[in-house]
Amino acid sequence: MITGLIAAMANSVELLLERYILDKKQVSWKKNLNIGFITISLFMLIGSPFFFKYNPLYLSKTNIIYLAVVIFLSVVFNSLFFFGLKHTKVNEAEPLILTSWIFTIISAAIIYPDERNTIGIALAIIASGSVLLSHLKKHHLQLDRYAFCILLSAFLISIHDLFAKKLLTVYDPYSFYFIRCVLCSVIFLFMYRIFVREKSRISKATLMLILFANVAVIARYVFMYWSYKINGLVYTSLLMCLAPVIILVGSFVFLKEEIRPKNIAASVIIVACVVISIVL
Repeated sequence: MITGLIAAMANSVELLLERYILDKKQVSWKKNLNIGFITISLFMLIGSPFFFKYNPLYLSKTNIIYLAVVIFLSVVFNSLFFFGLKHTKVNEAEPLILTSWIFTIISAAIIYPDERNTIGIALAIIASGSVLLSHLKKHHLQLDRYAFCILLSAFLISIHDLFAKKLLTVYDPYSFYFIRCVLCSVIFLFMYRIFVREKSRISKATLMLILFANVAVIARYVFMYWSYKINGLVYTSLLMCLAPVIILVGSFVFLKEEIRPKNIAASVIIVACVVISIVL
């Protein structure tokens, strides 16, 4: 359980910092994405002598194909997500991001027999659905092209998670995320050099924020993958639903975004679902 909780907290810190960097510091999403993956790869390279574990099965044909799919999905959903987040407030992006857990819960229960825990699935859907409903405006979600990009990225993340579960039967979480980030950073560096010609410099203070955000990203994915391995996709998705509660408070305190009674109600439901899942 602790791995999922750490992942949820890191996810909250990551999202708040990324939005602050993109909006308040006016860093382009492409530059932020490029710098982010390079710094994550360098951080993890430093830790690799201690945490990286090699397994000959990494090079099996099936695992290489699965990894290629994960890399492709990672490049696409990160590009869509950061493009959308650049123009979307955190409290508006949050329910769209949360749909990834709904997609993951449903698809995991369909594909993986060991994920078919009726109580866990019900609690996870209630928790994530409560946040989604709390953001409805006149009984529907209002989507511009930026919000649609975030929603599409959420769907792709859920597909990524299904392949990640397969790979985590062979990979350990640290090694898997390290390899994923190195390959993605190479692709983003190539894309950045060709398509982005920005001459603006990033201040040292902003760079430090980016570095801190990327430490949160590493913590989020390593512990989330670890939780996938130990607890499964459904239970981890339920724990990750705690992120909106932390984000709600953080967006109000640090980003000065509006907090509404129905958001508070959704947060209470989420916490209740998590507590029930722990008790049961």
